[in-house]
Amino acid sequence: MGLHCQDTAGGSANLIAKSSTTHDPTTVSLTSSSPMAYVGNYKYPSSSYGQPVTFTATVTGGATYAGDPGLSSWPAPTGEVIFYNDSNNNDANANVLGTGTLSTKHGVTTATLTTSGLGPVSPGYSSAGTVDTISAYYVGDAKSLGTSSTPVGQAVDADTTSVGVHASPNPSYSAAPTTLKVTVTPSRTGPAHLTGSVEFFTQSGSIYLGSALVSTMAGVTTATTTTTALPAGTDLITADYTGDANYTASTSSSTTQTVHALGQPRRH
Repeated sequence: MGLHCQDTAGGSANLIAKSSTTHDPTTVSLTSSSPMAYVGNYKYPSSSYGQPVTFTATVTGGATYAGDPGLSSWPAPTGEVIFYNDSNNNDANANVLGTGTLSTKHGVTTATLTTSGLGPVSPGYSSAGTVDTISAYYVGDAKSLGTSSTPVGQAVDADTTSVGVHASPNPSYSAAPTTLKVTVTPSRTGPAHLTGSVEFFTQSGSIYLGSALVSTMAGVTTATTTTTALPAGTDLITADYTGDANYTASTSSSTTQTVHALGQPRRH
């Protein structure tokens, strides 16, 4: 009987000792939903600008009461996790990507964040690969200490683009103004509009026709210039988009423009 009382007292002491502990240590692990790809000699989760990526922070803490496995475990961590991009890339709102609220299911405590705001770190980036550094910070609660994850690399490609070019009027006359208009379309829409310029050429790029800055209105990105430099005959016009930090450069397919010489009657 005395032995039983002694064991009970010991269990109560463990409970009191654990209950009097203000905070339980925690750890945070971070994963990305993106598939792995090589950047140089190393593999990273890889996405492109404007592509949604989900980060999952798993918070571990709340060990069972020491010395008494028969007692219930310490409560699972609760509260929020803040996700950061420590690369200080093109995002306007500092390094904070957003927050997620912890939930526990089947004994696993996680918070998630889905973002489309990751951008290549260096302006002028193409397909060689740059890596953002993502981390998660658990803020803690009344029972659990806050802590940070080990940073995770996220490779971010610039988004690819396509260019379509149109000339009007068509046909036209040499030395008469011809309007050239392009539409630049990204493969997916990111938070930032396309910037940069477009250059226009004819005759397989041998004749420069002019350039124009791109602008975006109602989600459509265009650039327009007017030229009188088209030679008489059949011209093949192309347009080159220069690209920017988030979107790759691209070249249009050629469009055929018929240019009549001055004094040549228009054929119907």
